[in-house]
Formats: sequence, structure tokens, C-alpha cells
Amino acid sequence: MAFLPSRLRETGSANHFYARMLKQFEGEYDDILLDMRPALDTDTDSQTAAATAAIIMVDVDEWAMKAVKMQVAQHKKIMANLGRPADDLDILGMVIGRVMKPMGDFDAAVYKQLRNHPRIPVLGEVPVRSAALKEARNKGLPVVFYRPKTDTADFFRTIAANAGLVTAA
Repeated sequence: MAFLPSRLRETGSANHFYARMLKQFEGEYDDILLDMRPALDTDTDSQTAAATAAIIMVDVDEWAMKAVKMQVAQHKKIMANLGRPADDLDILGMVIGRVMKPMGDFDAAVYKQLRNHPRIPVLGEVPVRSAALKEARNKGLPVVFYRPKTDTADFFRTIAANAGLVTAA
């Protein structure tokens, strides 16, 4: 499995940079995960255009359900702009970020809505308490490489297994 950091920024034509870059790895890997920023912009559009599947990342906050809806709509729009069917991009599931337990009433209600989404399964959640995640981000490495024996690395391995991307250890 290879991880390509989201800091790779597009310098060529929109929606084709990542597709051209990933073509170089064709046949070398079964799956390539792109770490996409939680934003809807040119970079994430370009990454989505090159993808065959996506995992939605959403935080427990007042905009959570709207964020999921916007991300799915953006993925469908990109597929339509490319002349690809909307289901050409498989939504594997969602990961809930910034989970703090115990939760207050509002966060608990949002969390319940996310967990009970009618079409998108929850693959896992990332707790707030993770210093390893922040340190890994600052080093530009996935936490599973930076601190592989941490609870946080286990969260991400579980998410990858739940998405069917790797075999559970």
C-alpha cells in the first residue's frame, strides 16, 4: 500500500494531474490512498477525478450532515463533468473525526445521525486525544508509519480493513 500526501499540489491542467501521476503506478499497487484535505477545491476535485473510490471524512459538529451531503454532491458533479456515471466513484464509507467522549447532548445527537446515515456506513472514528496524529501530520507522514504501535495507528488500520482495502491483522 502506498500513501501519497495531500501536499502534492496541482501545477498542470485541472482534473488530470493526479490521473496522469497515478497512471505511473498502474499494475504496481492494488490500491493507492490519496490523503485529501477536508476541503472542496481544485486539488480535491483533481484527486476525485483520478479516484475509483472515496472515504468521506466528517467531524462531529453542527455542519456534519451538510458536509457529508456536500462531499457526495461534489463527487457526483465531478463524475458528471468527466462524463462518468455517478456510481463510478464508490463511496466506501465515512470516518468520523474529532470524536470526544463523553459527549454533550448536541454532539451526541450529531454523532447518532452520522452513525445512522442511511447510505454511508461508518468505517471508524478518530478521537481528539491523539498527539501522535498531530506529530505525524507535522512530519508529513501517515501515523501508521510515524507511530505504528499507537492506538491512533490502530484506528486507521481498522478503517482501512473496514473499507475492504487491507486484510485485518
